[in-house]
Amino acid sequence: MNEYLELLHYTLICLSLFLLLNRFQKKNSELFLDYSTYLLIFGLFYFSIPSIVAVSSGVSLIGSSMQTIEYTAFIGLYFNSIFLLFFYISTKSDKCKLAFNFQLTSSSSIRKLVISLTSLIAIYVMFILVKDLTYLTDIYNNRRLQADYDYILMSVFKMYFLSKIQIILISYLFFTTKKMKYLVYFAPFLLIDILLSGRDLLFAFILLTFMMLAFLQSKLTIKYILLPIVALIFIGIIRSNNVLEWSDIVMALGEFNYTWATTHIIYDSNVINDWKSMLVYSFFKIFPGGVYQIIFGEYNHYHEVITRDNPFAHGLAGSVISEALSFKNIVITSITPILIALYGYLINSLLKIDSVFSKTLFIVAILYIHPIIRFTFYEYIFYPFYLMIFFGLWIALLDSKRVKRI
Repeated sequence: MNEYLELLHYTLICLSLFLLLNRFQKKNSELFLDYSTYLLIFGLFYFSIPSIVAVSSGVSLIGSSMQTIEYTAFIGLYFNSIFLLFFYISTKSDKCKLAFNFQLTSSSSIRKLVISLTSLIAIYVMFILVKDLTYLTDIYNNRRLQADYDYILMSVFKMYFLSKIQIILISYLFFTTKKMKYLVYFAPFLLIDILLSGRDLLFAFILLTFMMLAFLQSKLTIKYILLPIVALIFIGIIRSNNVLEWSDIVMALGEFNYTWATTHIIYDSNVINDWKSMLVYSFFKIFPGGVYQIIFGEYNHYHEVITRDNPFAHGLAGSVISEALSFKNIVITSITPILIALYGYLINSLLKIDSVFSKTLFIVAILYIHPIIRFTFYEYIFYPFYLMIFFGLWIALLDSKRVKRI
């Protein structure tokens, strides 16, 4: 069984790489404006590669049985097969998807106001960086202390929330000036992320850069595809505390193997996640924190099982496959990658709308693919829309004024 699973994963990887290279030759930078591209690439790294490592070695990082290793590897193969099919269909047409003109006539006063807000956020994050620089260097490579400080950044200083607002502001400036120079305002976030051995904000910056180049219809070379892959592996090495205790493969791909280990934890657990409560909880995230708890009580998140059964000295994130397995329902597990593909099709359709708002929403949705793969699809499905409704609706109002003038 394990030999066939390993062979099927290798076959899927080869087919995916061939198709990615083929589409890149035909579409070049436009490939970065397709939801399916990112799904497929992240799926290969977070599902197929760690599945191969586990199946070929017969070892689970948490000590699970071979049955668990093989079953989760099969589910990973199924997810990536759906993603590959979605990529093939979505990128098959040679027709350009863009229906957009840069709105270079945007009001200069509004642009100055947006630049001022962007500058204030950058200064605020830089202040935090300078204030805690000594501590950040002292805890470098200590994942437990880094995780504690990361929680403070998220809950007290609201840095990750502000990073989303910054991305919306930078995107608006890009679409109204046709200039990428405003990416510099994201630099303070990157510096803190690097000092914390992070990768989320680095991913956001890389993907945002690629998408901007694609909107500019820049011609890219293959090295632009290899850059995030190398960065991904490099970060995986940095984040492995016990790097000398594992094989070379596990060392290089620690990020993906640790993430994949959560599927073994969830599959071996007897805890069942209630899908109805999950849908209600996901919807109620549109309201301020605590509203769901007041009405329905505490929500039992699947990640609580991972936290409880985590055998490592550092924390584990999760996986969209872990989430799908947590319902202990083969139907939900089976339809999850299909729903993700359909959601991606909806996000891709935003490119057909000639507005700054729709393109900014597209960018925000693309940036949530990585958190979806590493944590949850059902809870993040509405996040891009929530963000744009509450913090980007002003862009839609400016769009409407532009249409009226036309």
